[in-house]
Amino acid sequence: MLEKLNIGVDVGGTNIKFGVVSASGTLLFKSSVCTHPAGGGKEILTTITDNVKQIIKNAGLSLSDVNSVGIGFPGTVDSKKGMVVYAPNIYWKNVAVTRSVKQNIRKDIFIAQDSRAAAWGEFLVGSGVGYSDIVCITLGTGIGCGMIINGNIYNGGLNTAGEFGHQLIRKNDNPCTCGRKGCLETLVGAPAIIKSALKSKTLAKKIGLKDGSASVLDIYGLAAEGDKEAIAVTGKVVEYLAAGLVNMINIVSPQVICISGGISNAKDKLLLTPLRRTIQQNVYKPAARKVKIVKSVLGSDAPLIGAALLYKNKC
Repeated sequence: MLEKLNIGVDVGGTNIKFGVVSASGTLLFKSSVCTHPAGGGKEILTTITDNVKQIIKNAGLSLSDVNSVGIGFPGTVDSKKGMVVYAPNIYWKNVAVTRSVKQNIRKDIFIAQDSRAAAWGEFLVGSGVGYSDIVCITLGTGIGCGMIINGNIYNGGLNTAGEFGHQLIRKNDNPCTCGRKGCLETLVGAPAIIKSALKSKTLAKKIGLKDGSASVLDIYGLAAEGDKEAIAVTGKVVEYLAAGLVNMINIVSPQVICISGGISNAKDKLLLTPLRRTIQQNVYKPAARKVKIVKSVLGSDAPLIGAALLYKNKC
């Protein structure tokens, strides 16, 4: 084989995804297993190493065909030390990853926060190709953020860069998972959108008709059909998200803002179009016509592909 391939791993609270990725960013093979976070760090690390070996075998490859293994985690990661500092979704604190995985897989091992891995993937082979400074925002249950500055993953001096969802946008009593109140995540995360919709008994009945549980997709579906109450809810999402992005653009000055996550699949008229308009109206004027607000090219595979390509990051 002329081109050595790379293995990407995307660790989530529910599933762990594995992929074989070419140096050019093509996802060739993919698999997924349940995470089982209650088993602790040792069990998850064993799951990772076992399934890395398995996907290599299933792809008809040998370990000699593999250049590196990259792993993205949902939490604070010290990439240089090869350690997951804190990942509450999988109940990890100060877990040495690189050393453990390398003992079982004799290849270069790279790790990063999943949102930074996603941004790296978009930068190399997705919506950020051709630019040096991009920000990737993931809209889901929480709000993820990864930044590429001057062509490198930006971790920050305190290794906490990218906590976009924890900026204070509006003082309120909404409790956040970080322990504070009023974070952006409490206004535009999926649970916050559902909570806002459920304040209307009429809207609550409409979005709960299917199985008794509310869904963000149902809310956006109703808004797309012209439901005024649903449109009001999705309009607030744009208002708050735009405020956060204006702050981001004014401070970081990225060329591209890439939007991903389940909510990014909303109709353009409900998200991207009003978001672009609101940002242009409020951002620092020299940046208004230059910054691009785009939808992710890689979608949900961005963390997986980016993780596989972590070996290209020089910082």
